[in-house]
Amino acid sequence: MLKDYRELHVWKKSYALVLDIYKLTDLYPKNETYGLISQLRRCVISVPSNIAEGYRRRHRSEYTQFLAIASGSLAELETQIMLSKDLGFITEAEFIKVWPKIQEVAKMLSGLIFSLKVPFQKLKTVAAFLLAVTIPYTLHPTPLLAAGAGTTAAPFLKVSMSPRALAMAGAFGALTDDSGSVFVNPAGLAQSDKREAGFGFTNYLQGAKMGSLSYSGNIGEHRFGFGASFLSVDGIERRGLADAVGIVPELGSFGANDMAFTFATAKKGFLPDTLSGLDAGCAIKFIRSSIDSKNALAVAADAGAVYHAGPKVNVSLAMLNLGTKMKFTDEADALPLSISAGFLYKSAPNLNLTAELGEYINDEKFYPALGIEYWFRDAFAMRGGYKFGYDTSNLGAVAGLSLGFGLKVAGLGVDYAYLPFGDLGNVQRFGFWMQF
Repeated sequence: MLKDYRELHVWKKSYALVLDIYKLTDLYPKNETYGLISQLRRCVISVPSNIAEGYRRRHRSEYTQFLAIASGSLAELETQIMLSKDLGFITEAEFIKVWPKIQEVAKMLSGLIFSLKVPFQKLKTVAAFLLAVTIPYTLHPTPLLAAGAGTTAAPFLKVSMSPRALAMAGAFGALTDDSGSVFVNPAGLAQSDKREAGFGFTNYLQGAKMGSLSYSGNIGEHRFGFGASFLSVDGIERRGLADAVGIVPELGSFGANDMAFTFATAKKGFLPDTLSGLDAGCAIKFIRSSIDSKNALAVAADAGAVYHAGPKVNVSLAMLNLGTKMKFTDEADALPLSISAGFLYKSAPNLNLTAELGEYINDEKFYPALGIEYWFRDAFAMRGGYKFGYDTSNLGAVAGLSLGFGLKVAGLGVDYAYLPFGDLGNVQRFGFWMQF
C-alpha cells in the first residue's frame, strides 16, 4: 500500500516531464520568455503539483478534483507543444521525443481518475471473481480436481514458511509485502521496492525440523524473489513382516526429507490502463521428496494477485502448487493444490485486520482464517489469528489459534510464531530478515 504521493508512478512520470520541458524551453527564443516559455512551464509544473496536493487531501472527491485539474493542465501542455513545433521553436525530432511522454502521463492520469470514481464497481467485479473461483470448491463435497482426501504428496507445502503469516493463522495473502511472499502470494513481492533476505526455522511436530531461505530484489521494472524450504524427519522406525507368533520386528530406522526451490516475479500496476491498483505475480517451484532410499520429483506453478481497492483495503487471490504428480514407486500422488482469497482492512496506520478463505482442492479441506497485527511505534508488532477447520475434538479447543510478535530496527527484524496443537505438541517458528 502506497505511503506517499511520491510512490505514485504517475507522479514520478509527471515530475520527470517537468525536467524535460524546462530543458527544452531553454532553447526557445528569448522573446518568448513571457509567452510560450512561461505558459509551458506553468502548465507542466501544475501536473505533479496537483497530483501531490490531491493525494494529501482527506476526501476522495477532493483528490479526484485535483487530478482533473492536473489533466486539464496536461491538455494545455499538449496544445502548446504542438504550437511550438508549428512555429519552429522545436524540431520534429524534439517533438517526437517529448510527445509520447505527455501521452503516457495522460493515460496514467485517466486510469487513476477512473479508479477513484468507480471504486465500488471495481471492487464488486473483483469480489465476484473471487467468489466465482472459491465458492464451487466450498459448496461441492467432491471438487472437480480432487483426488480424494489425504492423497496428496509433499504435505510440507501446506505449512506456511513465513513466521509473520503463521502468527496470523495464514490470513496474510492481502497483506504480504516481504521476501516471504514467495511462499504465500508471489504478488506480494510488488508491495515493496527494497532488497530483503530472510531465514526461518521451526521445531515442528513429532520432532520434525523445518527451515527456509528467501530473497527479494529488483530486475528492471519487475520484482524478483527466491525461496528455498525444507523438512527433515529422522528416526522413523523400520518394521518387518509379522513373524509366526504375530510380532512385527523392528529393523532399525530411516529418515524422510523434502525440499522445494521457488523462483518468483511480480509487477506493480499490472494493468495500469484497465484496472489501476492491481499487482500480479507468478512463480515456478521445483520439489524433491525422499523416503529412505526412494526419491520423487515434481514441478509446480504459483500465481497471485493483490488489488488495492482503496487506501485502506486490499483484496487478494492466490493459487499455489499447480503441478505434476509425485511418484515414488507405482502410484503417483498430486501436490496439495490450494486456492485462497484474502482481505485486508487497514483500520489505522498501525493496525491491520485480515481474513482469508483457503481451500485445499485435492485434500477437500476448507480453512477460513482471521488475523490481526498491531504495531507499536513502527518497531514492535503483536500478532494473532485463528484458523477454522481443525479437528478440535481431538486436538483441543486451542487448535487453530496462533500468536506471535515482530521486532524491527534499522533494516533488521525478528519474527516469532507460536501454534498449540494439543497432545501433538506446539509449533514455534523463528524468522530473521535484513533489508539493504
